[in-house]
Amino acid sequence: MNQVSTFLLGIIVGSVGLYGAMHYHVVHSSDGIHMVARVAPKLTNPYVDVRKFTPADWQKNHELAIASLRANKGKLVQEPAASLQNSIQQTATHASVMITDKANLANW
Repeated sequence: MNQVSTFLLGIIVGSVGLYGAMHYHVVHSSDGIHMVARVAPKLTNPYVDVRKFTPADWQKNHELAIASLRANKGKLVQEPAASLQNSIQQTATHASVMITDKANLANW
């Protein structure tokens, strides 16, 4: 390839990459990597790792949450809520065991 065709190929590859980054989020979740179409074209958060997202993180990235729901990938948003619910249930169970143990100790 001569220098001009290499330059033009670089422009084409760069343009395609920029278009993809502006119109899609690359989302890394626990079940793999997903392409999620953006709500509005922007060049923010082209890659997002949501494996350790909390509900507060989803509030900060509400555009990603909306885009995930629109793309029928609501599972990406629901996983942290389910893990939060599980941790709350485990904490409540642990607290009730501690209260029961204290009550049994007081009666002993």
